[in-house]
Amino acid sequence: MDSEWNKLSRRLYEEPHLPHARLTPELLALAATEDGIVIRMQGGAIIVCAILLAVLNDEWFELGTIWVEKQFRFAGLHTGVFRECIEKQKDVLFFSSPLMKASR
Repeated sequence: MDSEWNKLSRRLYEEPHLPHARLTPELLALAATEDGIVIRMQGGAIIVCAILLAVLNDEWFELGTIWVEKQFRFAGLHTGVFRECIEKQKDVLFFSSPLMKASR
């Protein structure tokens, strides 16, 4: 799977709006070991992923990134991947913006 994290990281770097420093292959692999990433694959390649990004507090995660391969966008493939990420995590706080209220 290591090579898949490298490939995914390269694809994420192509998106100018994503937080690239937090989407290295090493950090993607770490998110996977902590159940903080959900992927959808087709033909052996990752085509959809949602990633929970760690923040300074060990008990909090940011609903950080959702990515869909360009040719699959607007096909509804992203549906439910963040929910699945959240359901994997119990007893932690999530936030999507400093201006948003935290939720469990």
